[in-house]
Amino acid sequence: MRTKFLLLIGLLLCNVASPQTLQGTSLPQQAEAASVKTQEKQQKTYFIATNAQRRLVARMRRASAGTQVKPTPRIRSFLPIVDQENIELKHKQIADEVLRLMPTECVKTLRNFYVRYNNPAQRGLAGKNTLILSGNVPDAEFRALLIHELGHVFDLSDATACLGGTSASGKSRFRDGNDLMFNDDPSVDFYSISWANEKTKRADARAEDFVTGYAATDTFEDLAESFAYFALQNGTFRERAKSNTALAEKYQWLSAQFPGIERNAVGQSQWNGTVPWDATKLAYDWQPNAYIARK
Repeated sequence: MRTKFLLLIGLLLCNVASPQTLQGTSLPQQAEAASVKTQEKQQKTYFIATNAQRRLVARMRRASAGTQVKPTPRIRSFLPIVDQENIELKHKQIADEVLRLMPTECVKTLRNFYVRYNNPAQRGLAGKNTLILSGNVPDAEFRALLIHELGHVFDLSDATACLGGTSASGKSRFRDGNDLMFNDDPSVDFYSISWANEKTKRADARAEDFVTGYAATDTFEDLAESFAYFALQNGTFRERAKSNTALAEKYQWLSAQFPGIERNAVGQSQWNGTVPWDATKLAYDWQPNAYIARK
């Protein structure tokens, strides 16, 4: 009996201690029933926890239903030409916006852009690839000056994708200092409307044939002022062009070369028969839209 008792104890110990029994051998009926109850209890606890989580999420959603989360503002990226440390933020914003509304191939010709804050004698200067503006003027005037000076940059550019010509077409009667201007330069067609050469007006040119008095000083100012007038005072330009052949031809030329730039402003000047002196001083409402001029 002792031997049988010890044998029974040994068998029981083996059944409890062996991992193999728990993983793969059938348990007695009571043990199996207990195991099933344990699993059911665990499963019930899991579902209770899951339901509690769901209720918590539902409460959070109801609490935030009336709250609008403001989107994170995007950091504006400026064009490299204007993104300079020594240019004030407002002038970066104005210049960046204006440049993005201009023909891409013409904007590429601008290589140097400066804003001076020391009250320079001249409000704006420009050449083939350089533009300098005064930062000591009102914002609206700064924008108008920028557009005027861009007219010079585009006009004097050598890039045929903008307003450049080729030597193969031959020399025109116009020149910028010592630089020749060629016959297939689109600007030559504009100059020829009112000019015999860069400094001499045609014999039939009248004061009313120019958008401003300053435009009548030479061919280059004629184009730059007309460019600014077209962009910022377009309604008045159209009105004047209806009864003036020279202005009609200039308006048509600008429309062909720079389509769409006139859609970003509403001019406030009124035509009363008196030619204004300076297009950059005329009032306008700046209303840029999604249209971007492209050639």
